[in-house]
Amino acid sequence: MVVICVITSVVCFFFFLTGNILSRGWYFTTPDSVTGMRGSCVFIPCRFTYTNSMPADLRVIWYLLQGNQYPPVYDERQNVISKYRGITSLTGSVGEQNCSLKINKLDEIHGQDRLYPWIDKNPITFYHMADHSFYDKTTQIIILDQAPEPQLSTSDTPRVEEETSVVCSVQHTCFSSPPLLTISGILGSDRTSDTSVSDGVWERRVERQWTPKEEDQSVKCTVRYQGGQTATNSTTIHVKSEVSGCSFVCGVVTYSVCLLYLLLTSTGSLGFQLKRSLPVTIPVLILLLIVTVAAVVIFKR
Repeated sequence: MVVICVITSVVCFFFFLTGNILSRGWYFTTPDSVTGMRGSCVFIPCRFTYTNSMPADLRVIWYLLQGNQYPPVYDERQNVISKYRGITSLTGSVGEQNCSLKINKLDEIHGQDRLYPWIDKNPITFYHMADHSFYDKTTQIIILDQAPEPQLSTSDTPRVEEETSVVCSVQHTCFSSPPLLTISGILGSDRTSDTSVSDGVWERRVERQWTPKEEDQSVKCTVRYQGGQTATNSTTIHVKSEVSGCSFVCGVVTYSVCLLYLLLTSTGSLGFQLKRSLPVTIPVLILLLIVTVAAVVIFKR
């Protein structure tokens, strides 16, 4: 450990240099990287802690890692470098020890940039020493230009006229402008929700309530991001029809009724022959009734 004293006017600031970290009594936590879609936004979660009491008049500045230079990408009191001008803002407050940064309208020029925060009453250049780096760690920005495929889930065996649901979801990094999810191929009503998955990552979910029809064959989910990127996911649906089951049951019932009618009303040789067959006919009718009940139970599952 090396103790360094920097003389500024009549004030001596003591720093403790350990490896690549020059600490002034505070530290912060940020992710190693964040990933966002081109044209959308991204959040860099950031929390800081002072080892002693937190001084008054603190300010949060974010810098771009650039050798021995300190170009700001966010600072409410001074201009920032051109490629970050007008697109950065803080999402937390110093009082909450939150230094999270939001970047809007991500572009390819931001890809691979490494950013880091500075939490102090003065900017980092106030303590500038050409031979030392004042950053603790950095967060790399990764830009995607190809939309990930949304997740699509359906009921295993949708049935005709029995209400069920289809769910389409996708994870994203821009809570203020989430991607647009649409479901097509089936008719119904939608319910949209957003939930936090982790720091800086959310999930948008669209659930469609629908009543299956025989003509429904497939369902498709499409996601569209602010930058215009799209992706789709589709699946074939097999709607279980009650018509075939009903036809079978109705046929058995009709046959049984007709046979009973003939047994009760027929006369002459036909009636004689039918009555002679009662020992066989009755067991057959009982069997048919058992099969009918079993069929009803099976088709209702």
